[in-house]
Amino acid sequence: MQPSLKVESIDLAESSSSSLCLNVETSIEVSTDQIPSSEHSMAQGNSLKETRVAGFDFPLTCEEDIDRLELMVRRNPLIRNQYIRYLSANKPPNMDVGQVFYRFFENDSLSNFNWSGIERGATATGVKKAMQQYEIFNACMLEAWQSHDVTMASLKERLKRALLLISRRRYTNEYNKRRQIQRMTQEK
Repeated sequence: MQPSLKVESIDLAESSSSSLCLNVETSIEVSTDQIPSSEHSMAQGNSLKETRVAGFDFPLTCEEDIDRLELMVRRNPLIRNQYIRYLSANKPPNMDVGQVFYRFFENDSLSNFNWSGIERGATATGVKKAMQQYEIFNACMLEAWQSHDVTMASLKERLKRALLLISRRRYTNEYNKRRQIQRMTQEK
């Protein structure tokens, strides 16, 4: 039996990073008791390279994709398990979260996130989304990496460090773009 995929709604939205995101809300109904045991064991024994999350292409490119993944992980146990398997397959035990975070989320998709949701500093523009309230950043990652001795406290620190690296990369890219524009205007 093939899993059925029903598209409930499709929305096009422009994210804050000027990229177009396609929001698709799906519901997937799969009953493993209707799958012959040979197919079920084959599905569970797929190689790590074939690990996928239905309806999602990683790395996620926009904030809306992150919100959609969170919604589907909370609503659908199949998507949750696929996401946990994907996380587990794409982070070797000897690598830090910050070193593999790019496999899951592009820098621009996380521009409106921080750990607590409170933006700090002199240039604070408001409230950000709190990663600590998202299952995809907490419970799922803890479950996926429990064999890597990842605790909630260490995950929190590693995610904060990953966000710091992302913001530094974003700042450096913006700085380099401004410098390039300055050079081009000076040459004229």
